[in-house]
Amino acid sequence: MKYLRNSTLAAMMIIFVAAACQKDELDDPIIVQVNTQFNIAYNQQVSVKDENLVLNFTEVKEDSRCAVDVQCVWEGRLVVVIKANSQPLEMSIGGDAQPVSEIEGYRITLVEVVEPSPNSQVDPNHSDYIVALNIEKI
Repeated sequence: MKYLRNSTLAAMMIIFVAAACQKDELDDPIIVQVNTQFNIAYNQQVSVKDENLVLNFTEVKEDSRCAVDVQCVWEGRLVVVIKANSQPLEMSIGGDAQPVSEIEGYRITLVEVVEPSPNSQVDPNHSDYIVALNIEKI
């Protein structure tokens, strides 16, 4: 009985240690290149290769896009905040969009919303959002 209890305890310790050692894929910054479209998930950090530019998708301010399962008279829009070198840039797509921001010699464009597709039955969490961006040197 004592052996079984010690074995169970040892197995639980191994599981806890293994779980603690696993890294969340969003913890490691992604390295991207200028003039290449890339995806960035909510709360993910992206560094631009050979440039002094780091981006972080920090906030979903509004998502009023028309759900795919309903008919709308207005397409709606998505408004997000992307921090570029810690400076917040509010960008939007759809409606009266402002998809382009310029900072420190770079033009950052919000190209599209990759995930989630709007649905009238589901309210997405911020962690569900992935957007596509493009960066150009100006």
